[in-house]
Amino acid sequence: MLLCMLSAPVLAAHDCPDCATDPLPDPEGWVRDTDGAMVVEIEDDGGLYRVPLDCDPWTGNQRLKWIDRTHYKFSRGLCWPTQWLDGVFGDADDQARKTGGTTVRVVVQEHAREAEGVEGDVRFRVRAHLPALEHRLSLVFSSDRDFSDDNAGLNTIEDITPTGDRNRARAGLRWVARQASNMDLDFDVGLQSRLKLYSRVRYRFFAPISENWSWRVTETVDWRDERGFRSRSVVDFDRPMGRHQLLRFSSFAETSRERDRDGIGWAWQQSAALARELNQRAAIRYLVSADGHTEPTTRVDNYRVGATYRRNIWRPWVFFELEPYVAWPRERRYDTTFGGVVRVETLFGIR
Repeated sequence: MLLCMLSAPVLAAHDCPDCATDPLPDPEGWVRDTDGAMVVEIEDDGGLYRVPLDCDPWTGNQRLKWIDRTHYKFSRGLCWPTQWLDGVFGDADDQARKTGGTTVRVVVQEHAREAEGVEGDVRFRVRAHLPALEHRLSLVFSSDRDFSDDNAGLNTIEDITPTGDRNRARAGLRWVARQASNMDLDFDVGLQSRLKLYSRVRYRFFAPISENWSWRVTETVDWRDERGFRSRSVVDFDRPMGRHQLLRFSSFAETSRERDRDGIGWAWQQSAALARELNQRAAIRYLVSADGHTEPTTRVDNYRVGATYRRNIWRPWVFFELEPYVAWPRERRYDTTFGGVVRVETLFGIR
């Protein structure tokens, strides 16, 4: 609100030729920098306090007054680690949604599970932003399976075990109806393999809870021809532990016509992840999760502990992931099961 109030007279000055050469002084020392950021002088040492743009990282500048420092951390310091985590381990295409052009993401993975051998899987997405309507409309062509961040940022055993159906593709249009710093709303409509219709609406909301905690809600509802409706809900609670270290607690729930027909009720998952940047090229995420169903009784189908190591290799647009894990699936009477996933990802962007 303060930034909006301060920007009003600055914008009005563009309509006044004399104001540009003889601007009114700000009694509090606030000025606008060349890149549009607001800057205020700091008392005593004569330094400058730069108000961060968008979601700039918190620098830990202790020279600020306590009220300015609290606002800085509360407004900006929370969203930066969240965006960093989503950008590294989440959907890289979503991080570039505000820009126009074309993005291509391809992920090739090999999954090895004890007593079941090795299976491969390929997932891809091509998004072409159409040059109209402020880049709100885009053409999307992708594999039928979404990337891992759709499920609370954590794969279940079911998700990371490939099947023949997962090599199907779909194509459609995506309309970004609303996009702001703390929320977005988009719609998809198109065709899947075998000319089956699908549609989807997704809403995401982000807000701080306190100086150290923030939360995000993601609700996705889709309809797939012959399969019917499906609803997915994810609630994340984030606790930054430094500029590039984040603790996240996630709750995931899914219901669908298929699950009701099979009599297994809701699918659910509870997970905790600690992500840390090791250097400019590498990061690691530690994972703990439990997932299951609600019918015929609420039960845990699988416990899992693992880690994901991600590194930028060879070229800036090539990434390598190694994800060893230990699982205790109900289908094996919770016996210890070892497994691992190796992924190679490429990301291209034309903007």
